[in-house]
Amino acid sequence: MKTHYSIILLLLTSLAAIAQNSKPSFDKEIEALFSEWNQHDTPGAAVAVVQKGKIIYSNEFGSANLEHQIPISAATKFKLNSLQNQIVAFAVLLLESQGKLSLEDNIQKYLPKMPDFGKPIKIRHLLTHTHGIPNVSTLQRLAGWEANDMKTREQALEIIYGLSASIYDAGDRYRFCDSGTLLATEIVAKVSGIPFTNFVENQVFKPLNMANTVYGTVENRVISNQSKMYSNSEDGFKNENAVYISSDFTLYSTAEDMARWMLNFESPKVGNLDLIKKMYLPTLLNDGSSTHGQGSSSYAVYGQFTSPYKGLKRIEQNGRNYGFVTYIAQFPEQDFGVVVLGNSLDFHAEGAALKIADLFLENDFIHEKTTVKKDSITKNDFIKLSIPELQKFCGSYWNKESSYMRKIHLKDGKLYYYRSEGNESELAPISKNTFVLTQEPDSYSIRFEQKSDKDLMIFAWGEGGNEFQYFNEKFDLVTYDTKQLAEFTGLFWCENLNVMYKLIMQDGVLTVSHNRSDDFAITPYKADKFTSDAYYFDNVEFERDKKGNINGFWIRTTNIGSQYFKKLGES
Repeated sequence: MKTHYSIILLLLTSLAAIAQNSKPSFDKEIEALFSEWNQHDTPGAAVAVVQKGKIIYSNEFGSANLEHQIPISAATKFKLNSLQNQIVAFAVLLLESQGKLSLEDNIQKYLPKMPDFGKPIKIRHLLTHTHGIPNVSTLQRLAGWEANDMKTREQALEIIYGLSASIYDAGDRYRFCDSGTLLATEIVAKVSGIPFTNFVENQVFKPLNMANTVYGTVENRVISNQSKMYSNSEDGFKNENAVYISSDFTLYSTAEDMARWMLNFESPKVGNLDLIKKMYLPTLLNDGSSTHGQGSSSYAVYGQFTSPYKGLKRIEQNGRNYGFVTYIAQFPEQDFGVVVLGNSLDFHAEGAALKIADLFLENDFIHEKTTVKKDSITKNDFIKLSIPELQKFCGSYWNKESSYMRKIHLKDGKLYYYRSEGNESELAPISKNTFVLTQEPDSYSIRFEQKSDKDLMIFAWGEGGNEFQYFNEKFDLVTYDTKQLAEFTGLFWCENLNVMYKLIMQDGVLTVSHNRSDDFAITPYKADKFTSDAYYFDNVEFERDKKGNINGFWIRTTNIGSQYFKKLGES
């Protein structure tokens, strides 16, 4: 009799095990998402999915090194870029939980070299990108540093400590910026008494078994299993070696390590639940409003974004340009998360990650019952407009809030949204006045409207292309002849950045020259105002004395505020 009971018990146990492991497998569907990136001669990506406290899926696609055709493996380390903001913020909050600092502390308490901009900058302003400090990586470029130059932390801090003004008062606005993250790492080092990299390695990475997560060093040490970075061009893939801010500010990790990092949010081994809850708090500005609508989705204290996805709460962060290259998303109420790390600037990590989330969370999505809404925009939604109908939208548009120009132009019978040379997007019409960017039709749209006798171009992005809107007003470009352009030439010096630029006439074009950079043209758009394809030099406003002579110019951008260049003499 006991034998029969044993057999029945064994059968029940086996059936329970089968039931427990009967979750649908999405291996083939996920592999299909990465088919174009899963070749020996293409860059690729690493993926990890977590659910209910476990890593339930991980895989790798494509090559980590095209020169030697080394495939991406589970041990391949990717440059995380802005994904590291989560870890920096976590380190600060960990020290606060230990009673060693407060987010309400003035940063000058720990950084006495930090200039006084009038109103105090608190630690929480650094973590939420509401501090108003100009972006150090853009300032470095303006100061003559090339993208692949070896930079040190001390050099970056020297630029910040030498600033004379902020862009806005701390807490007034949100603007994503590397400077705050860098300064936060300095505060961690001052409070802990050891370098920031040592602190997170000992206090975070080791306890979470993130053995493949390391920071670079200014000595440019060899990092084993490091993936190279690429971008696509007409001649094929090319190397991208940009170093932002400083080498020891660059974090490398694997998809599985970042999955372990996410699991700490569900059941913290480092920190506690109170600390985790604090990371999800939305950022409030001085006027009581949230950062939602200022180019963010309620940026959390923790150093990431919070925004809904198909009715679910989503915590996300991307590395390098709106979800390209690296991306991480958590769905805390579903105990689910996905990591996608890539090594090409052309790879859309966010898009791939959300398609993976679609597979696992389909039954959890909250769909509107009263409105039938298409899941996505396809080529079948595009309509045909005549050339005259398209031409009426062509022209130059100015964004007053952020001081930049965009162009709409016609090429081969299609409209294009032009940002700079080599950086434009094809537009496809879905109505008489609304277009989508063909590369991301579900995320980016442009609508043309006329209000109060003004022609507007409204650029929208976000889920459904309507989450954030940027208003641009059409205007007529000013023109100068060669003689008039010559008035703007000369030697110009910026004391803040200790850099000189020479403005010269070259082949009838006003040209900016610096001894460490390639020359580039600046073109007028309004009276005494010029723009260029160089992102750090895209809004130049010249200043005249009472006699009408040029005595200097200002560079004004949303990243660096206003930097003044005084004219020293003729070039």
